[in-house]
Amino acid sequence: MTSVVGLVYYRGVLERARAHRMAQHSFQDLLFHQNQILFGHDSTPGLIAFEIEGLDRMKIFHREDNQTLSESVAFRPFLLLEGEQ
Repeated sequence: MTSVVGLVYYRGVLERARAHRMAQHSFQDLLFHQNQILFGHDSTPGLIAFEIEGLDRMKIFHREDNQTLSESVAFRPFLLLEGEQ
């Protein structure tokens, strides 16, 4: 007959192992999302949002002081593909 203490210990080991796997997965996600080649990097302060304007323009919304401002800029969309060809 299995003891209650043994079951509690086993359950604790499983929970710690699952928490460890989740922490590793979260760290890997964090590293992925910090990849500046894939996601870019812009240290401009006050950026709020971006809107597509047609095929080659984008509107950038940003804050300066207590005002929300916007400007329309050129945009060249791209795709990053992986494959053997």
